[in-house]
Amino acid sequence: MMKLNTARWAGNIALLFTSMLGTIGVLEIGLRVTGLSDARPTPPPIYQESIDPQISYELKQTISVKAFRNTITTNRFGFRSPEIIVDKPLIAVLGDSITFGYGVANEETLPRRIEAYLGSGYQLLNTGVPGYTLGQEA
Repeated sequence: MMKLNTARWAGNIALLFTSMLGTIGVLEIGLRVTGLSDARPTPPPIYQESIDPQISYELKQTISVKAFRNTITTNRFGFRSPEIIVDKPLIAVLGDSITFGYGVANEETLPRRIEAYLGSGYQLLNTGVPGYTLGQEA
């Protein structure tokens, strides 16, 4: 008698999982066929294609757009820094999303904090772009 109940439970559980997988499969196929779901990533509107094939993408120039939980502002060169002041010594800070300041305000990025620590005698250029590799950064 006990084996019969165990077999019934095992059959019911197998039927449950088969039904769930079948339903998910039908929904997935339906969404892809109708075009309601797109599997391609949609990056925030702060990027543009680069003419340099080694880089492939770069930040847009002169934007102020809400992305990554904050407003991202870039200068006329496409860097997340204020405009360059010609009279001050300039230090470029290379990097990826950490240097860029993923998820933080413009004033809270690593280069801006270092700049505040150094004082007003220097300006730091934040050249960080999320997702860049060492080769792209250089």
